[in-house]
Amino acid sequence: MTAKNLLTLLFALSTATQGLAQPKEFVLHAPQVEGSPTAIWISRTYEEVFRRLNIPLRVLYLPHVRGAVMTEVGEVDGQFNRFHDYSDKYPNQIRVDEPIYSVVLTAVVPAGSDLQFDNSWQSFSDTGLKINYVRGIEAVEKSLKQHVDANLLASVSYIHDGLVNLKYQHSDVFIHGYTAMKPYLDSGEFKDHLQLAGTIERINLYPFVHRKHSALAPSIASTLTQVKAEGLPMQYCMEAYGPGSEQLCRGVVPQ
Repeated sequence: MTAKNLLTLLFALSTATQGLAQPKEFVLHAPQVEGSPTAIWISRTYEEVFRRLNIPLRVLYLPHVRGAVMTEVGEVDGQFNRFHDYSDKYPNQIRVDEPIYSVVLTAVVPAGSDLQFDNSWQSFSDTGLKINYVRGIEAVEKSLKQHVDANLLASVSYIHDGLVNLKYQHSDVFIHGYTAMKPYLDSGEFKDHLQLAGTIERINLYPFVHRKHSALAPSIASTLTQVKAEGLPMQYCMEAYGPGSEQLCRGVVPQ
């Protein structure tokens, strides 16, 4: 075999090997608590989306702020869910134009409280209430700062921290997504100590990817649309939350 023919054969083998190579792993940041019902149904949805795209997926559970920083600099490839205008603050993030999750932002107060809020951030204006929220949720932080003095606001890293502060009266109100809070509110630790005080806003949350993966965003969107049309996220949600959860899941799985 001549040297020229050998080089041709090696090139052909190299090309064939590259064609058989597995796609690079895609790492998604999840702000939810690992193993929580919300984390379970959303992660199962993404697993199905990326399976259909033939891309290996790894979910990385991190607090909101740390995940935002790591994704913005490209250390992480994408994020489970952020609000529509998230890229205004983080320009390296590209929105996938198909919502994954509808979050019902809800106020929680100590049991026995007369406080009630009326579907508006303005209902917190001039109340003097100390309000906690989870750090890094820009939609909540932005809305609160428009209506509440900064010295009355405090952020926490995790839902549990905010509910503990409320239980022991270190704060007056905690605001977060209802379905993410529900397992805590139903637990013995909080069930008799806290109560709901009104829905503040419902917003759709979207997947985001780093701009180096911008070409992949339309494929993720179309595949997610298909998976939703087949009813799989709804199925995953009801399996995660258990019997009697159909109404709850209809409220959080965007149609």
